[in-house]
Amino acid sequence: MRAPTRRLFLGAQLVLAALVLFFVGRALVEQWQTFRSVPLVAQPRWSAIVLSGVLVLITYALLVQTWRVMLHSWNARLSFWKAVRIWSISNLGRYVPGKVWQITAMGVMTAREGVSPMVATGAALLNTIVNVACGIAIVLALGWI
Repeated sequence: MRAPTRRLFLGAQLVLAALVLFFVGRALVEQWQTFRSVPLVAQPRWSAIVLSGVLVLITYALLVQTWRVMLHSWNARLSFWKAVRIWSISNLGRYVPGKVWQITAMGVMTAREGVSPMVATGAALLNTIVNVACGIAIVLALGWI
């Protein structure tokens, strides 16, 4: 593309982005005003909130440790806290469109720690398969009526 055409295209993109932001902002303001007009009576049970947070952390620790055990079975070593860091950061990839970024990030980050990306990816995929299979088994066992 020539420079004037490129500038025109960039200008059109900026105008379109500004329009989208304007309409989204207007919709958010309207929804916020509707939300503010409804009286909110909240009495949070802080003990339940803290307990749920602890359960989430325990669940993630269990998932990370399961992944580490699978890595260990393929002769790869990773400390718990490095595994937590890799697991946590790579899990942010699930919010990026494309569905491959989580596993890709995990492979790249484990390679930096001296673990084969193939082993890390294989262990993560196997971990996911085992988790899904366990979930299905629990649903079948507890939901069978």
